[in-house]
Parts: sequence; structure tokens; C-alpha cells
Amino acid sequence: MNTKEHRQVLNEAFLVNRKLKLEGLIEQNKSSILAEIAQLHGIVSTSIVDEIMLLKVSYDGSKLGMNDFEHILNTFNCQFATDWWSRCKLNWYRSIDNNIRDNAAHVPHCCNKPPAQ
Repeated sequence: MNTKEHRQVLNEAFLVNRKLKLEGLIEQNKSSILAEIAQLHGIVSTSIVDEIMLLKVSYDGSKLGMNDFEHILNTFNCQFATDWWSRCKLNWYRSIDNNIRDNAAHVPHCCNKPPAQ
């Protein structure tokens, strides 16, 4: 199943593309998982590559993160792959997502003025 849905990007600066292998995915749940993920605010596109059970998702990193997708997968008794490389990628993606959210929330100030209290 290679279903894609494209939406307008909320903030181009925070657009991220992620690819992670899945475990426990069954054919009957693929469309339901994609539908649940597509309903999240900030999703640009989502698809599952059947041959290798790969979740491909593009989203606004200031609004969403890997934990949001993991929660949806867990409701369908599915999860991200647990091999060494997949765990490294997942942890790296989580770190990047946290940095993106922190940067999106940052309010810059001018060098000549003290920060607002």
C-alpha cells in the first residue's frame, strides 16, 4: 500500500521527513493507521511502503513529534522496529523534534535591548 496525501505545509522552516521501519503491522490496519496519522494537525504527507514495512511521513516539527506517531501505532498493536539502527534513528529523530519545538517557541530579542521579563 503506497497511499499518499499531501497538504499545505504550516511552516516550511520546520518541515521534516522521517522514514522508520515498523513491526507488528498487519494488512487490515494499514489504512486505519494512515487515516489516524493524516488527521493530526501538522501532517503534510504519509505513506507506508509495503515491501519493507516502512512508514514515511512529512510533518511540521513544531507541532508534532515521534511520540505522537508512536501513540497511534500502539493503539493498533504496531510499533517502530526495535533493531539497533531503528532505535538509533528513532532517538535521533526525537532529539531533533525537541530542538525544533524549542526553536519554534523561542522569542528572539535585539542585541541592544535587555530581554523582556
